[in-house]
Amino acid sequence: MNLAGLSRGSLSVLAAFGILAGCGGAQSAMNRVVPSDSVTAQSQVHRASSSGTPLVYTFGSFHNAKGLILSYPAGTVVNNLTAPFSPDGICSDADGNVFIGGQDASTVRPVMAEYAYGATSASSPISIGNTNGSVRGCSIDQTTGNVAALIQYDSFNFAVAVLPHFTGTPQIYQDTSIYRFLSVGYDGSGNLYLLGASPGSSAYYLAELPSGGSSLQPISLNLGSNATELRTLQWDGSRITLEGGYNPGFGKPKTWTQAVYQLTISGSSASVAATIKLRAHNKDFQTSWIAPSVNALVLTQGKIRFFKYPAGGKETKRIKTGQGPANMGTVALPTSR
Repeated sequence: MNLAGLSRGSLSVLAAFGILAGCGGAQSAMNRVVPSDSVTAQSQVHRASSSGTPLVYTFGSFHNAKGLILSYPAGTVVNNLTAPFSPDGICSDADGNVFIGGQDASTVRPVMAEYAYGATSASSPISIGNTNGSVRGCSIDQTTGNVAALIQYDSFNFAVAVLPHFTGTPQIYQDTSIYRFLSVGYDGSGNLYLLGASPGSSAYYLAELPSGGSSLQPISLNLGSNATELRTLQWDGSRITLEGGYNPGFGKPKTWTQAVYQLTISGSSASVAATIKLRAHNKDFQTSWIAPSVNALVLTQGKIRFFKYPAGGKETKRIKTGQGPANMGTVALPTSR
């Protein structure tokens, strides 16, 4: 979804700010005036039971449904999904509940909704503030239940909103020194990480909101020469990871493949501890989701592709839904803590 040209609403300062630093070097801080945001509704979803089988929730340009539920690892279609809006982001928690984010068609405001594990209909949408925009990604803090939403207001304005227990007034974090926010993800201890990029993605930036902290802290990011076109940041059960392309250092972009970069983070610096390569061509607009409890990675790339994780390599299954291309997906599974 292109949000360029969307108008901005009344503004007020709500939260702390941070400098994001990365392989391009530190940048000067520029505090941004923050939209006045509030959440007026509460999640209505009943929490999942403590057991279940893994399900893949996926959304895309499907002919007969806004989304699909697939079984894992068979990949068969279990059910169609209804959605209260067109999703732009998706994530799941350790109880198997699935969260989607996007933009309300009538108000043009950022919204989120929640599916209980196995449910085909979502809760009533929660509106995040009074400024036009869309939720483009999310992550759940497994230690508190807080929800972090990556919001794009327009082509140049982004924010991270943290919603306590998916209700109440969110805390908003922004920084004008970062051209584009790409992805957010919690680790296993409740620390929130943000991946950002410079114009043209010539440099990538990493920041941390420590558990209980009030501002984003810069982390110097050393990715080496092979990482390219990064898109997703997430926790794989032991490390923060970045997913994107792997450039072997020769040839044209058609030779680039998909890869997962496991990071070692020490203090205010991060480097690549291991590179997991997938036998998948690096294409634009793909998303991935790591499910450590079942040693799986689901790559949504038009088709839906299953890989063993952290083994990588060749896919274990490729799924054609027969209903159109898939754009995003997540694995829902209770007891995945």
